[in-house]
Amino acid sequence: MGILFTILMGFLFTITLGILFTIVLGIQFTIPNFQDYQIKRSTATPKELFSIYEDLSVQNKNSYRDIGIDDKNISIATITVDFERATRYIFESIFRLTVKAQTPGREEPDGMIKEDRIILYDCKTVLSPPYELPIAHRDQFSRYIKDQYDKLEPHAKTALKCFIIIAHSFADKIEDKIKQMKVEPYIPFCLVTARDLKLIAEKWLEEQKGKTLPTSALVFQGRYTLSEFKKKFV
Repeated sequence: MGILFTILMGFLFTITLGILFTIVLGIQFTIPNFQDYQIKRSTATPKELFSIYEDLSVQNKNSYRDIGIDDKNISIATITVDFERATRYIFESIFRLTVKAQTPGREEPDGMIKEDRIILYDCKTVLSPPYELPIAHRDQFSRYIKDQYDKLEPHAKTALKCFIIIAHSFADKIEDKIKQMKVEPYIPFCLVTARDLKLIAEKWLEEQKGKTLPTSALVFQGRYTLSEFKKKFV
C-alpha cells in the first residue's frame, strides 16, 4: 500500500511539474512580446513626431536627428510605432476626436475614431514608396472591418462610415485593387498621404485651433488631399 501511495504521489508530482513548466513557457513567450511593444517607441513626444511625420512614413531614421534624438538605436519597429503615435496625435490633439487605439497583441486597425461616426484607420510605413496595398493587407483590412462591425451594438452598426489608409504615397492602380476587395459591410476607403494629412492638420490648427473636426470631413472615397478637404468647408 505504501509503495502504491508513493508511486501515485510521484506521478501526480510529475504531472504538476509539467503543467507548471508549460505555464512558465507560455509566460516567457507572451510577456516579452508585450514588453517589446512597449519599448519600441522612441523618447520623442507626439508633437515632435508630428514635425517629422512625412519622414516617418518612409522609415527615414535620420529624421530623428532633426528633433534631437540619436538615431543609432532606432529600428523599423520604432519608426512604425512612432508613425502610429504621430497619427493618433493628429486625430486626438489637433482634430480633437475620440480615438481608441489598437490593443497590443490583437488583430485590430491602428485606431478607431468614435464620435457620431465611427471611422477606422491604419498606418503603413514603406521604405520604398509608393504603398502597393498587397493581398495580405487587403485581407487584413477586410477582416478589420468585419470584426469591428460585428462587435458594434445593433444600433451603432450604421455609424461605421469609413476606413482610412495613411501612407507616404499610393500606387497608381490602388483604387482598382480596392474595388476588387470583398468587404462586408462595404464602406468607403479614404487614401491620404502623410504629407496631405499633415497639411490638413496644419490648416485646421491655423484656422480652427481648439475646435473639433466634424467627422464628415474624414469620410471620403479615393485619394484625399488638402484641396479635397477644403471643398468640405465651402
